[in-house]
Amino acid sequence: MRWTVGNKIALGFLVVLLLMVGVSLIASLRLSSMHTRFDDVTNVVAERQLLASLINQDVLKIQRAEKNMLLAATSEETQKYESNLIRYEETMNDRLNTYYSIATHEGRSDIDKIRKAYSDWKAVYQQEMELIRKGETARAQELSNGQGRVLADEIEAITANMQDRNDQLMAEEQEVIESNYITSRNLIWAILGVAILVSIAVAFYITRGITRPLRMVVNRMNEIAGAAGDLTATIAVKSKDEIGEMVKEIKAGRIEWSPSTRMDRSGAVLHVPVGKSSFSVDQLRDNILVMVDAILKVKPAAAKGKYLRSASISSTMGPGIKLDTQYLVGLLEK
Repeated sequence: MRWTVGNKIALGFLVVLLLMVGVSLIASLRLSSMHTRFDDVTNVVAERQLLASLINQDVLKIQRAEKNMLLAATSEETQKYESNLIRYEETMNDRLNTYYSIATHEGRSDIDKIRKAYSDWKAVYQQEMELIRKGETARAQELSNGQGRVLADEIEAITANMQDRNDQLMAEEQEVIESNYITSRNLIWAILGVAILVSIAVAFYITRGITRPLRMVVNRMNEIAGAAGDLTATIAVKSKDEIGEMVKEIKAGRIEWSPSTRMDRSGAVLHVPVGKSSFSVDQLRDNILVMVDAILKVKPAAAKGKYLRSASISSTMGPGIKLDTQYLVGLLEK
């Protein structure tokens, strides 16, 4: 595949585009990770914290209903508070189940402890109800303030511990999110910096690949057109793009003649400068041979007979000195 200038520029744009896509992809992945962690904090940890607080309130409501039952003056009031207690218990159990489904290993262990403590408290509560039905309210209150109070405090301590742990988890997650944000920001800036440096390097490489051969061509042309007038000067350009092809054609002797400046109107006579009066004989000879060689190389395939019929050399306003074309061709063939 021949790498043209257009291909090189397109490759440079492609590299820059891929770098930009890479930066965008990495930024997107990092932001997605941060978003997941943020959702975990706001949705899961916050929900666990809320449930722990509501469970604690349910326990307090159950204890209040139990105390009201012990102080009830009539059986109707006792049934009313008992109905409230059952409703609070159902709500608490629903919240315990929900919490268990989203809890950590430690959180599930706490739920199991609450259920065990509440089961023990419920057994004490059943004893209290039996005493109330027997009319032994004082003994029921004593049982409630003793063993019942201990179990209730145990449940409250467990729920408080759950809330403290969730607060700690939220603080830790916030630190992780902040750390990920700083890391992501620095990573994106670093990759963006690398992308910019690579883009500059690619642009420099492409620009240098274009301007350096052109500068070499210009320098050699100046040597040819300048005081030295050396038509044998070579150009060491190895690129395979349009510039390399141009140099290759120049080195091969390709010359495009302009009829208005380098040919007479018949198109059969060439007027070409090959040196100055200050040139040595060797310089003039080398330049003439280069020019003759270039003329012979552009000979059409259909041309028959003698292609270079005559040649002469003269100063700008001086008479022409005829050259032996066969001798010149013979020198080229040696």
